[in-house]
Amino acid sequence: YADESRSAFKAPTRVESLMQDVVLVLPEPSKVVGVLFDAALYCPLKNKLEDGIAKAAKGIAAHCGATAEEAVYSQRRRVLAARGVVLEQTAATSVLVHGKLAVNLFPVIAYDAAFAALQLDLHARIPSPQNVRITARSSLVVEGH
Repeated sequence: YADESRSAFKAPTRVESLMQDVVLVLPEPSKVVGVLFDAALYCPLKNKLEDGIAKAAKGIAAHCGATAEEAVYSQRRRVLAARGVVLEQTAATSVLVHGKLAVNLFPVIAYDAAFAALQLDLHARIPSPQNVRITARSSLVVEGH
């Protein structure tokens, strides 16, 4: 909302509650499937940085650019760790954005779809994961085949 009166939105807003009602209007015998996933994989980029910092100060998920970037790197770390790559990570690698919002960006890991489009692709790309060690202060960017 634009202010505490909650009478106007800051920007055009979707009525997201209607999405849950779609299944109620589908004709019989429509099949509806739901998908559940780890909350750590859900990180929309929907707030300006300043708004995200304000939300985080209230204990609410920031859902801003900094936390979306953090989520991407975190997901890559989880995938590589599941493959068996040794990853160091410490609280000392957190970064304060504008001195207020702590995000854990390191180690920064980025690879494109040509390297591994699926988690399964990592088995061919990293045949000996036990021999790969990424330190807490590292950045790893992999492009191509």
